[in-house]
Amino acid sequence: MNTIIKDQDVGNWFGLRTEMYSKLLAYELTTEEKIKFSFSNPDAGWIDLSISSGNDIVETIQLTNVWDDDPIANIVRWLEKVHSEEHCTSAVYLEGEGRDILFQFDPFVYGNNELYDLFPNFNNMGLFSVIISEDVEKIHFAVCDRKKFVNNWYLAICDFAERQKNNTLLCFENWTNELYGKSLDRYSDNYRSNSVKMMCQKLQSEILDEACGRKKNKSQK
Repeated sequence: MNTIIKDQDVGNWFGLRTEMYSKLLAYELTTEEKIKFSFSNPDAGWIDLSISSGNDIVETIQLTNVWDDDPIANIVRWLEKVHSEEHCTSAVYLEGEGRDILFQFDPFVYGNNELYDLFPNFNNMGLFSVIISEDVEKIHFAVCDRKKFVNNWYLAICDFAERQKNNTLLCFENWTNELYGKSLDRYSDNYRSNSVKMMCQKLQSEILDEACGRKKNKSQK
């Protein structure tokens, strides 16, 4: 992935994006990248989201529900838009503790002959960007195949949810508080089983299951 870093200043989010688009128009972005995602198990209310290009981890972002309810569920809703709205830019904003994070996908809608030559699958390509604002402003960005991009994101989320079924640490406090309030015994079997069910429901998407080939036929159910 390409990276641009600037000193923190008002309006730099726009400046970072302008430089990103300029590199595309100058034909400096010439290859499709396969971006991968992975989630750590919860640790004291935090979950690390690692974003990789090839074998290199580009950025690790700590997700929490202290400031943002269900950030992973919000990512799922965003991926549904990326999948369904083929010609529209989609973004999801996450507020961390001391970090502002924006994930954005810009689908390629119109292009010229040079871009069509660079990307034969141009109509299904787009520009993925990660904008992070903390002590500095930085943006990571890459050209991705939209379908592969959605698939890689969603399968990482499904893998995370599957791992939590056998994990003694709960993911996010509000998933269980929403059902029971804060008075429930957190060590009870009922608490664990129902909180896991709620987590899986929050992270599941019929739209993405079908798009990623996870939807079972009736004969398989």
